[in-house]
Amino acid sequence: MRAPKKTKNNIIIICEGTDTEFNYFESAKRRTDPSLYSEIKVLPIAAEIQAFEKNSKRKTKKLENPPSYKYYYKEETNEADYNKYKAQPLRYVREVQLFMEEDGFIEGWAVFDKDGHHSPQEAFSHAKNSSVFIAFSSYSFEQWFLTHFERSEMAFSKSDCKEKKKSIECGTGKHVDDCRGEICIAGALREKGYIKDYSKSNKTIFDCLYPRLHKAFINAAWIRKLDTQPIYLRNPYTNVDFLVKRLLNITMEYEWYTSSEDIPFSGTTIRFELQAGNLIIKNTGNRSFILRPDNIWSSTDPYTNGNSLFQRTKEIVPGNTESVPNFKHTFIRVLDNNQTIIIYTSP
Repeated sequence: MRAPKKTKNNIIIICEGTDTEFNYFESAKRRTDPSLYSEIKVLPIAAEIQAFEKNSKRKTKKLENPPSYKYYYKEETNEADYNKYKAQPLRYVREVQLFMEEDGFIEGWAVFDKDGHHSPQEAFSHAKNSSVFIAFSSYSFEQWFLTHFERSEMAFSKSDCKEKKKSIECGTGKHVDDCRGEICIAGALREKGYIKDYSKSNKTIFDCLYPRLHKAFINAAWIRKLDTQPIYLRNPYTNVDFLVKRLLNITMEYEWYTSSEDIPFSGTTIRFELQAGNLIIKNTGNRSFILRPDNIWSSTDPYTNGNSLFQRTKEIVPGNTESVPNFKHTFIRVLDNNQTIIIYTSP
């Protein structure tokens, strides 16, 4: 069998659902520079899956054979492999892998969340071994939407509260069991007025949230600093921003630190400490670095650069310090090539 032809810069994205994630990334595709990718395929398409499921039921009823070892689109050649990979969310990673092997996609992403999955570690392990990327959210994909508005440590336990498989629209007060955003993330989006009419079938959600994308990138980086457990055990968590940046060709990265941490910077390490109301900047590495008015700022929020810490360029050699007297701000932002380092202080 001839190997599939590799096409330059094509991406396959397999989503867990046919509504929320699919609609979001289909909209994101429309903002992608067409010169960057030859193809971006987002699956599954709801109508195709409905037709497949209907056809599968018909075959089962008629006892037709041979048996099917099919996922959404791709199919295993034997029962052993199908039984090995068919469980969710492992099957999403496996199908991405098959698209890459059989159709020549050079980059593949599986998009799923923690909601309802008891053993996602197998999916993460297989993804690592098969060069598949995972865009994971906990507790659900809506966690990524929430990061467009706030930084929250809230560990939700539902995506959207339901009754008889239908949303009770928490946050609107329409139902006696409205959790007011204390249990489900969708309820929090509505209750706080972030997306008052939020619905999983909203096809314009990407465009509605696009103006807040910069804030979401920063907040997602903050969430990833909350916990050091394996990703699939964390709640809250999201790294959907990694995939969004790939699609939109955004190279800026964000990393959060607290004061008194040694921070990788410009080939060495740097530390920020508060002492008697003064900010002390120390070179804790083994080589000198330069701080300029245009690469270090302080502010009262993490989303804007604020005020330059220095009026002129400073060179700090290993072991030496630089002091900023009467430091009053809460955040420091340091630009290091394509990375923005955000330091949370406690003045």
